[in-house]
Amino acid sequence: MNKEAEAYKTAYARERAARLEAEQLLDDKSRELFLKNQQLEASNTRLKEQHNALVRNESWQPWAHCPPVLPMRSIIR
Repeated sequence: MNKEAEAYKTAYARERAARLEAEQLLDDKSRELFLKNQQLEASNTRLKEQHNALVRNESWQPWAHCPPVLPMRSIIR
């Protein structure tokens, strides 16, 4: 085989190896992204359920932990 044909063959093999590596990387990252997205969806669902449970809870009062406010009359005296 002549040198020119050998150079093309080498370049082709190098390009093919690079393309296969890039495709593998893309597959790996796509799978990773898909799994992370599933985890986020599950977390979001859990948070929505917790939120709904808090809203449904009749005893839930966000101000319950605050100290009582004195009327202005008792402060002015």
